Amino acid sequence: MTRKVSTKVQAGPRNPFSWGLDTWKEIAPDFWPGNGDQGRWVVRAYRDELIECGAISRVGKKIIVFGAGYTRWLARRTSRVKEFTSNNPAMRVGAKLIGRGKAERAQP
Repeated sequence: MTRKVSTKVQAGPRNPFSWGLDTWKEIAPDFWPGNGDQGRWVVRAYRDELIECGAISRVGKKIIVFGAGYTRWLARRTSRVKEFTSNNPAMRVGAKLIGRGKAERAQP
């Protein structure tokens, strides 16, 4: 008897339609940054990009995050991962510091 194996790709966290910054932790905890305080910082720092992607809107005094637009904005930023250089020298590309003790690191 042969067993049928599913070829479906596991989906990530389900994307809520929308949420407010104050309810981020309750409604969309799986979406970076996962809480309203850090979400406010993201909205302040990337407001123009988020608006361009249709990720945020304002209703009265409340900022609303649209899941589809926010996901689109995050996806646009994936190309920046290649450019990322860590402040930790041991994580930099070509670093030969991993696995060496302090005394060895001090010597060229």
